[in-house]
Amino acid sequence: MSAAPPSYEAQSRRAMRAALGVTAAMMFTQISPYPLALVAPAITVLLLQDAKPMPLGKGLVTLGATLLGVIAGFTVSLALLQYPAVMVLTLSVMLFLIYRYVMTTGEHFVIVVGLLIGTTLVPVLMRILPELAYLSVLSILFSIVLAFAVAALSFSLMPPPTDVPPKHGEPVDRGTANAYAITITLVVGTMLAYFLSFGKTDVLVLVYTALFSLSVSSAGSVHMSMEYLKGNILYAALATLIVFNLLSVAPFLPLMVFVFFLAMYIFAMNFFSHKPTAGAWSSGTFGFVILLSGLLASDKVVAADMVIDRVSQMAIAAIYVAFAFAVLEYVRAWRAARRGCLAP
Repeated sequence: MSAAPPSYEAQSRRAMRAALGVTAAMMFTQISPYPLALVAPAITVLLLQDAKPMPLGKGLVTLGATLLGVIAGFTVSLALLQYPAVMVLTLSVMLFLIYRYVMTTGEHFVIVVGLLIGTTLVPVLMRILPELAYLSVLSILFSIVLAFAVAALSFSLMPPPTDVPPKHGEPVDRGTANAYAITITLVVGTMLAYFLSFGKTDVLVLVYTALFSLSVSSAGSVHMSMEYLKGNILYAALATLIVFNLLSVAPFLPLMVFVFFLAMYIFAMNFFSHKPTAGAWSSGTFGFVILLSGLLASDKVVAADMVIDRVSQMAIAAIYVAFAFAVLEYVRAWRAARRGCLAP
């Protein structure tokens, strides 16, 4: 969820593939809407930033692990529904372990996305809409499968060169992985506790906050996290307002396809550029897709003031995440410096 991995493939071709794939996922969820469909285009963005598709066997294992994360979150939430404090603690430990595993093995971050959704969105749904929780979980699982299928089809229609780097990410040492895992677990765990304690129901903001936390965690520095914050507050919010207002003037499907594709192509050209701002554009793409997925609907028109309100909520969530990561990074650096001063 940081800058896309390198490739020998032309930047414009990679951008075209990503824009086509994400547009296809987005349009499917608009033509055939279902609960929490916004998960599908968001995960499609992540998968189509890869330089090449995963081999079939690896892809199936990764898909299974991603689905398992959602199921695990649902199972724990169901078992510990009456004990919210224990539930938050258990889900936080699960998130810490899987994030550390992904960081130390170089596995695909989509596995963490599955667990993030399972450990945040599912518990909140179990608390506020228990009668719809089962349907919502099935919808999330379908969205993940849909995203994998769209990504695989996109790579098949526009195959990349064979001589590209084979891995999405390189493993890091256990100490660094532990530090990152603790940070994201504290931020996401606190957010989950807040939603459960105060009965918050805005699951769109919850999904966005969880995914933005993962983006900031992958940034690797406070400076880069500030760039990611700019990418979401500036790039994502501005693109959402422009696209939504264009579609409000003429709300019909062909225009929606064209405008969304054009916006996605611009985002993709930037996050495939490998410029210093590429990571910010990558993170901002998730904000743009999640915002627009929640605002567009095939059967109703969203009021303009609601768009401003939703963008403001996303901005506040992004600022909270970036601030929390900066504080935790400062505390970690202070402790490291203190240990250095006390060492003989």
